[in-house]
Amino acid sequence: MHRDKTILGKMKRSLACSQRLTVGLFLFFCFIRVLSAETVGYGDSVLAGWKYRCHADSCASNVETSDSALCAVNDTCRPKVAVVLSGGGAKGMAHIGALRVLERAGIPIDIITGTSMGALIGGLYSIGYDAETLDSLVSVQDWNVLLTDKVDVRSQSLEEREKQNTYILSRPLAIKRDKSDVRNALGGLINGINLSQLFTRLTVGWHDSVDFADLPIPFACVATNIVDNTEYDFYGGHLSTAMRASMAIPGVFTPVRMLGRVDSLQCVVVRDSRMQDNSCWLRDSFVSGDKKYSDNEDLLLVINDSLGLQEKEMVLVDGGLRNNYPADLAKRLGADIIIGVSVQSDPRTANELKSGSDILMQIVDMNCKNKFEENWAMTDVRIKVDVKGYSSASFSKVAIDTLIARGEQAAMSHWDELVGVRNKLCLPDGYRHNRVRRFVPSSEALCFRIDSVVFDPVFDIGRDYIVSKYGIRQGQTVQVKQIEEAISVLSSIFLYTGAGYNLSKEDGKYILKMFAEGRKTVKVNLGVRFDTEEMVALQVNMSHRLRTKTPIELEFTGRLGKRMMARVDAGFIPLHYGKMGLSYILRHHDISIFENGDKAYNFTYNRNTLNLQAISFSIRNFSCGISLCTDFYNFHNILVGSRTVNERLDDLHVYSYMFSLNYDSEDRWFFTRRGAWAHISYRYCTDNFVGWNGNAGISVADFMWRMSFPAGSRFVFQPMLCGRFLFGSRIPLIMRNAVGGQMPGQYIEQQLPFAGIGHIEFIDNSLFALQLRAQQRMGRANYIIARMSLGQSADKFKRIFERGPIFGCEAAYYYDSMFGPIGAALGYSGHTDKPYFYVNLGFDF
Repeated sequence: MHRDKTILGKMKRSLACSQRLTVGLFLFFCFIRVLSAETVGYGDSVLAGWKYRCHADSCASNVETSDSALCAVNDTCRPKVAVVLSGGGAKGMAHIGALRVLERAGIPIDIITGTSMGALIGGLYSIGYDAETLDSLVSVQDWNVLLTDKVDVRSQSLEEREKQNTYILSRPLAIKRDKSDVRNALGGLINGINLSQLFTRLTVGWHDSVDFADLPIPFACVATNIVDNTEYDFYGGHLSTAMRASMAIPGVFTPVRMLGRVDSLQCVVVRDSRMQDNSCWLRDSFVSGDKKYSDNEDLLLVINDSLGLQEKEMVLVDGGLRNNYPADLAKRLGADIIIGVSVQSDPRTANELKSGSDILMQIVDMNCKNKFEENWAMTDVRIKVDVKGYSSASFSKVAIDTLIARGEQAAMSHWDELVGVRNKLCLPDGYRHNRVRRFVPSSEALCFRIDSVVFDPVFDIGRDYIVSKYGIRQGQTVQVKQIEEAISVLSSIFLYTGAGYNLSKEDGKYILKMFAEGRKTVKVNLGVRFDTEEMVALQVNMSHRLRTKTPIELEFTGRLGKRMMARVDAGFIPLHYGKMGLSYILRHHDISIFENGDKAYNFTYNRNTLNLQAISFSIRNFSCGISLCTDFYNFHNILVGSRTVNERLDDLHVYSYMFSLNYDSEDRWFFTRRGAWAHISYRYCTDNFVGWNGNAGISVADFMWRMSFPAGSRFVFQPMLCGRFLFGSRIPLIMRNAVGGQMPGQYIEQQLPFAGIGHIEFIDNSLFALQLRAQQRMGRANYIIARMSLGQSADKFKRIFERGPIFGCEAAYYYDSMFGPIGAALGYSGHTDKPYFYVNLGFDF
């Protein structure tokens, strides 16, 4: 009996030992698996100390059937799911629809990687923006502004808005530049300031240089280093910079320039040249020999001193050139299951390669095939979105909505596979993965009390201007909108090419760092247009701001065409909202004058103008000014038609005093959708600074007001009232009222637009007109426009309504192009009793 008890005891101890051994072996297996998940870098873009990381998601099946301790281990080490999002420009909007289906299926996303637009969607998703929020975010963006360097009109002065609606190309240049200084190098048509502003705002709270493994969802993305044509993988750093680099289309967007070091121990150390700091992304401490380093600065010393590494300059552009579908990154980060979404277009057939753009896009698509086949082969659930009919530039609202819907449709076609993945993870039906959810912040709603402000390396003049105008100083509560407007000023006025900001939190205090680099000295604007009246015209504008304590801006504008002009301006800005200036303008005009639709005469003249702007104020949508002006008109080559002309065109000097008040809240000048525009001015003209021909001087009063009333998203109704009134005797012909054309001041400065009258027609001294304009948008950029005008005129103001009205109407079609409005108009007026046809290509100037 005793022996039996001894044997039984031994058996129990042996069984207990076996159980402990089994548990120990299981734990050891998991530990070995964790250690074996260290990753291997690719070329110069290598992974620094990332290790397999398990999340404690529930596993219902194991909870019911296993010991609780074993279940806890199993929860921690369940298969990890990665989502890989390909590049594709606007086609990448389809990723949002696919992510929505993954959320619906209850798939937990442990890792997310992407390239180009996939990096943007993936990066935002990794910090908490879910599919529904991303859908709303991309739908409300004005991509026509976001993908350019245009400044939001709400942040511009009226003068800046005029330039934005005049010139098709605007570029800052450096006259004197150190060739070794790459900060002044643009390398793209678009600097990407608006994209950077958006990324920075959306990533508030993640502005520090961080390990992307510490994001709510571990993230990585790809860029291409065009210095040596290698792939560069972002596993850490500044999230907004990584996303911006991954989608920097070569030649279109300015590349991201960074400095880095790479060693043989598979640790990449990168210094972001804009942030001026060093970061090494290590999940745990780093061991070299018998010494352990847990501090990045110590590690930098080891790499520099022990390994003798040199800084490597990188110029990073779109990652699609080397790895447009980075499933291999997901594998390196420890993914067991990969769900991939590809928006790459199918290769075009020989019959489809008809145009130059087709051939170019085919070449681009072929170059984005690097590593695609092997990465696609390692994908478990392959979601291929049908993007036929759309390109990388399809950023219209309709296209975005359609692409998101197609992404959702493509993912739903793999529903059974997604359910299989969920079952493989031991997750129950109806499971919803708990994750941090983040909402889209508006620049007005985001407010922070700034404990410290750092300007690096903004010149004193720019710093003082920003601190004073926008109130960005230590101890103040500042809206992100204020910061964004200040950054826009650094780019548009002070001509910095790399302006941005970083908002970090240290010990509970917010530190705002505003950085700007690559300051240009001259900004050049170019405008080109064609119309049936003047044929081709070219206008160039150059501005330069002197680096003085009080800002002084020099500007030159030149115009070539039937009307030629050279203008030099010098502006002195003693106040943030005020300006004083001196201008000289030389004009050469070749003008044809019509009477009742028939050409009466033609003359050419030179006009020399010297204008002293005593004071001018500009605040948001308002501007007003007082100026003193002298004009000298020199007439020559007068050609008279069949009609008798009683007016004399003698040379004359005019000295005048002028006051003007302007208001402009319109979103656009030609295809206006909302807002109002108003102008009021009074001018007192003399020939001896006091009177005119021994009498009182000539008084000129004019006004114009128009308001846009949208009805839905496509139709706009716009009434306009305008008038110009002359008071005095012996008024010269060149100062008389004139009507005709499409825009105010189209050929001569006092010209008022009138539907159906295309040429210049001088009219009575008192003029009042009403215009009704209806604008209907067809599709994305096609417009049908109808105008009707009614006018009353008389030689005296008191008799303005004695005669019947002048009537005119017009119908037009225009296309909204990047070069300005392109279209044609057909009109008729009772004043001319003739139809009128007009063709326009480009902005008006």
